[in-house]
Amino acid sequence: MKFKKDSLPEDTKDRIEYLYKFQEALRLFHNEKAKDFKAGRMTKAKFRRFQDEWFNPRNSLLCAKINECKERLKQSEVEVNIEDIEE
Repeated sequence: MKFKKDSLPEDTKDRIEYLYKFQEALRLFHNEKAKDFKAGRMTKAKFRRFQDEWFNPRNSLLCAKINECKERLKQSEVEVNIEDIEE
């Protein structure tokens, strides 16, 4: 599974923002399916199949792409000072 060509922004900061928004949309879609299951409009087997075959692979892809962005950001030249957070 992969993203469609040219669907991800090139810039790391834009990409991570896009991926987090995508992940939130995916979570909300999962919640709608869970509501269908709880309301009896979807069997447990069908809901589990949705999770295993549709949701989990997409969520795993998103997590992997988010982690790639985090690694890129760790390598940036931005300096931080741990004392910049006050109590």
